[in-house]
Amino acid sequence: MKRSIQWLGTTGAFALVFSPALAAAAPVGTAANSSISNSVTVSYNVGGVAQTPITSAADVFTVDRKIDLVVTTQDSSAVVVTPGQTNAVTTFTVTNNSNATIDFLLAAAQQAGGTARFTGNDTTDLSNVRVYVETNGSAGWQAADTQATSLAAVASGDAVTVYIVSDVPVATAQAAQATMILTATAASGVTATTGYAGTGGSAISQTPTGTANGKTTMETVFADAQAEAQTGDGLKDGKHAARSDYRVDTAQLSVAKYSRVISDPFSGAASPRAIPGAVVEYCIVVQNASTTISATSVSVSDTVDAATLTGVTAPTIGGSFNGTDTCTGGTGGSWTSTAGGIYQYSVGTVAASSTSLVRFQATIR
Repeated sequence: MKRSIQWLGTTGAFALVFSPALAAAAPVGTAANSSISNSVTVSYNVGGVAQTPITSAADVFTVDRKIDLVVTTQDSSAVVVTPGQTNAVTTFTVTNNSNATIDFLLAAAQQAGGTARFTGNDTTDLSNVRVYVETNGSAGWQAADTQATSLAAVASGDAVTVYIVSDVPVATAQAAQATMILTATAASGVTATTGYAGTGGSAISQTPTGTANGKTTMETVFADAQAEAQTGDGLKDGKHAARSDYRVDTAQLSVAKYSRVISDPFSGAASPRAIPGAVVEYCIVVQNASTTISATSVSVSDTVDAATLTGVTAPTIGGSFNGTDTCTGGTGGSWTSTAGGIYQYSVGTVAASSTSLVRFQATIR
């Protein structure tokens, strides 16, 4: 009996019919540890009669685990802070681009000098640096978010908001910058606390290079990109990092005191001289050179020598200054005096790029 094979399909045929049994696709690639099974079926005719198709045994292999993560800053420029500020916040996102649910270790570090993330250089450090995970459901850091050292069970494709929260030493100089680095490391064994926040855990190791691929075992491959050199993160090392900056901006106050004789007992106001009995007017100029930050609760302490001056008048606050020695205008202000001729004048707020004035008079003994 002569056997014949007919070619099925567009030319007639021989058909290889694949019956894949694929795992449901995860958000980023086929899920790790999935089994992919394929078999092949051959259909044929003999003497023009269709025969029973024959099917191969299934070929099965296990999908390996690809570790890929990205840390990015959500700040578009340096976060402006003021000396003495507590709970200053830089914001990051940790995204799991692996094909498996992964834990992550979180670490915040301060850059040791060099170029800052946005502009300028890293010139200072902050204190009380902590890491928080967004857990309370409201955008931006709040005390109700959870302080954490790890992220627990971040599903493939998920992104988690993480905050570095720090305090600014009160003596920090104007325009100083502190660059913060957030590093996330792929891990396992993290204990969940609230939401994605967790504690503990240990870094995942990559399957050693050169190890033969186990067809039915899940191996681990690091596929993460290298972050900026200043972060210390390398290529394909199971971790990733990003930077953000704090920049100190504070009120920049300067103060100057001017005087002029406005009358004396003999010449009056026509051509006064600084003789006993003459009235001297003082003008105190408080200037804020900052273009962004106001100074609040400003007060001026002035010591008047009681041995040479008497009859200090109530002050006026505000008005205008002629640039040399004369203040005009203003309204009555509050003041107190204490022993030793110390007078305290309440100025209030000196707004950014503005000047406040204190004017009072005294008589020469």
